[in-house]
Amino acid sequence: MKGLTKMFRKPCRHGEKGFTLIELLIVIAVLGVLAAVVVPAVTQFLGGAHLGAASAEQANVITAATSYLAATGDFPSDSDDLMTATGGTEGDFLSETPKYGVYTFSATTGEVISVTPTTLATDNGLSWSGGQWTR
Repeated sequence: MKGLTKMFRKPCRHGEKGFTLIELLIVIAVLGVLAAVVVPAVTQFLGGAHLGAASAEQANVITAATSYLAATGDFPSDSDDLMTATGGTEGDFLSETPKYGVYTFSATTGEVISVTPTTLATDNGLSWSGGQWTR
């Protein structure tokens, strides 16, 4: 075993210890380049995840509004009505309050006519326009 260690070990000059300054600078530069490439990609990936979650939430709210219509005969005025339905228990149509916005519905068609974004939506660069969430 001793011979094997000698074979892979770099012979050191007298007094040589550790890494040189140039070696450390090269490692730091490589790590900096990797960080410059990885951080924007991760940020874009997370932004897309929030956009997908907001769109899924919108679809769930629309489905809950349709269920509300079937149960009550009227469209809800906003997503808060879906949490406290008349004559029902809290959360009859939605199991939790929407995280990305408060949805307002048309009384005649039941379409989402406006959304008031929450801080979660605005902090992640989401806005609601044209009937859908955008970034």
